[in-house]
Amino acid sequence: MHILFVDDTKDTREMYAYFFGLKGFETETAANGAEAIAAVQHSEEPFDAVVLDIEMPIMNGWEALDAIRKMPQCQNLPIIMFSAYAEAELQTRAIEAGANGLLHKPLLPHDMIQAVAELCAVKRVRPDDTHSDTGTPSYDY
Repeated sequence: MHILFVDDTKDTREMYAYFFGLKGFETETAANGAEAIAAVQHSEEPFDAVVLDIEMPIMNGWEALDAIRKMPQCQNLPIIMFSAYAEAELQTRAIEAGANGLLHKPLLPHDMIQAVAELCAVKRVRPDDTHSDTGTPSYDY
């Protein structure tokens, strides 16, 4: 799986990328929302999921989420936001803004990897798209 991990703290990016890599994920990183948007737009291989911090300089996670969701190719892209803030209304806000979920820091790498893997394992059938030779439905992750 190809993951984009976005956080403004270099050590956090490096740690999660390392642990994602140990589990076989190909991980790219970005330091802010603007870099995340550029990565999504210019990646040669589409991302299977994006993990997006909320509080970042230059462009925060909310702004990046909005811009990514406006890209036609990213309507069904799994996006998990995460934050050090634990307000209950953040979960609702994240879902309403277009995220697939919200995780709270501090978060063990195992828990982050599990959340991303579970989200990517949820398959949505696209009823209008089948394999022409077998008639079997195609799936989005």
